[in-house]
Amino acid sequence: MKEYEIKLNELNSEMLKLSNNISETTYYNVLSKGSSFFTEFENYVCTNTQIDKDLSKVEIEDILNSIENVFDFSIKYAEMLSLVSSKLNLSFKIPTNFLKTSQTIYKKYRNVSKYIDSFSKNNISISGFKQKKGLPLQTDKRDYLSIIIGLILLVTSIILIYTIGEKSGMQYLTERSLLSIGIALILSGIGKGFINLKIKKNRFAITATGAIAIFIILYFANPPSPPEFRTQSEQIQFSK
Repeated sequence: MKEYEIKLNELNSEMLKLSNNISETTYYNVLSKGSSFFTEFENYVCTNTQIDKDLSKVEIEDILNSIENVFDFSIKYAEMLSLVSSKLNLSFKIPTNFLKTSQTIYKKYRNVSKYIDSFSKNNISISGFKQKKGLPLQTDKRDYLSIIIGLILLVTSIILIYTIGEKSGMQYLTERSLLSIGIALILSGIGKGFINLKIKKNRFAITATGAIAIFIILYFANPPSPPEFRTQSEQIQFSK
């Protein structure tokens, strides 16, 4: 059983105690545990919108079903606490941004009309449902800035190679470095973090990810032989 389901069952048990023994103590106990549960659930949902998450369709459906279960429970929660608070002459109000992230995510994938009506009837905030766009669980992993910079370096290196050529060792090093960095940035931008590299040599270990890992592979793995460079006097002698 998931952690949120365990806490949901615990909160259900507290609500059952409240229904059998209406008092300020049991009321505030349910209110406190409810506030803690909904906050933790929102944090759980937020972690699944991070850019480094790679969720399958099954995992996305599982999260949406969890959100739906919490929505259904929150309606019962609001109904009971509203009823009990009126009997105890206490003030009860659901927070303004109640389950806002969960609402925004749910809106992206499923119909929210039934929850808008139910939430409104029980004075539950629908600020997340009112957002223009839903929040996706699986965000775009492409890094467009890296792709653009990589393209600029790649084009620059190609221009240098075919216009200036490789007249010295420094030019060869510069062109090769620019070409490797450009390709590395493009590939890492398209699939951010999809390459991990670990090199062990003697007692030392080098670990790299993303663009740095790709650069090391392109630059050091089976490098091409450097061209033969002649000094100016050698070039003059060769031309005779």
